[in-house]
Amino acid sequence: TADVTSGCAPLTVNFINQSTGAGNVMYNWTFSNGQTSQLQNPSVTFTQPGLYTVSLHVSNDGICNDSIEKIAYITVYDTLPPSPAQILAASVVNDTKVKITWLPVADPDIWAYHLYRLDNQTGIWNQVLSLMDTNATSLVVADSFIDHVPNTLIESYSYRMQTEDRCGNRIPLEQLQIHTTVNITVSEQQDNIFVVWTPYKGCSFNEYELLRKETGAQYWNMIATLSSTDTMYIDSSGLCPGIYNYKIRAKELCGSNYFAYSDTASTGSTALTAQYVDIVFATVVDDQYVTIEWEAPQAYPDRDSGYELYRSEDKSNYQLIATLPPTELKYDDHNVEVHKQNYYYMIIPLNDCDVAADTGLVGSSILLTSEMDE
Repeated sequence: TADVTSGCAPLTVNFINQSTGAGNVMYNWTFSNGQTSQLQNPSVTFTQPGLYTVSLHVSNDGICNDSIEKIAYITVYDTLPPSPAQILAASVVNDTKVKITWLPVADPDIWAYHLYRLDNQTGIWNQVLSLMDTNATSLVVADSFIDHVPNTLIESYSYRMQTEDRCGNRIPLEQLQIHTTVNITVSEQQDNIFVVWTPYKGCSFNEYELLRKETGAQYWNMIATLSSTDTMYIDSSGLCPGIYNYKIRAKELCGSNYFAYSDTASTGSTALTAQYVDIVFATVVDDQYVTIEWEAPQAYPDRDSGYELYRSEDKSNYQLIATLPPTELKYDDHNVEVHKQNYYYMIIPLNDCDVAADTGLVGSSILLTSEMDE
């Protein structure tokens, strides 16, 4: 037998002869590293990694002989660090959690996985996970980890995964690939929503998907597919007034089916409240009625669902006189007395959000009067 059967190079093994019932015994040990020994209990140092066979032949003055061989009895581990574990995704889960997913290393010499996160203030890499993997059936090797972080809304987080073998060999941390989460910000500018994000770093991927959800809605909607080099998008779709949430998804990371989400950013939209329509003119026709004309709203005309036309005799108190479809840009008002009164007209555009738009320029008919000299 041997006091140890596996270990790191150089490995010294003390062999113990267990032969009994013979006197004046001769021992002949043979080791597959090329060494031999005639000692009863030899000590042998294996300097190179590999599997080694041990055989023992005993005899007592040629009267009795016996031998035993143990194939691949001694395992000597190498001094090289194990292959690095490839991080597949660093994805934001919520405001305080990031999920890191990696590909386990197919190496019989692997012993542990160590995950490090960069402290953005100090520049120091801090270990956030040490996961043992001795290939024992009682231990579970995970391929993902949820890291609790200060706040994904205000900063990105960077990670490195280091592997260690049974002999403590590791690739230096500074030589390992960094994976960095995406941080997104949004703001409303000139009736549009500007979306800006930091790029996902760590490996190549095909594209980004921009997702949007109104506060209170159940599902996210994809509103744009963007290049992996893009870091900005202008949402000019003329959203109904409300609070909107945005996040980015990097797809097919590292040539796999994995993806990484950014954090979520929110902003309000007031786009359609900027709609207005000016009266082009209001003129008396044939001394009988007033014709009013207007132009379609310049802001988001595709969201226009119709018009409400109001009339006033004093420019203060307006009454609704007609509700018109979006294709109508003219109206003849016959319910007037053009010889007695001039009239003021105001039009308000309707939209598919059912929100109140702004009022434009008021139009007025003209009342002509004259006096006769006696």
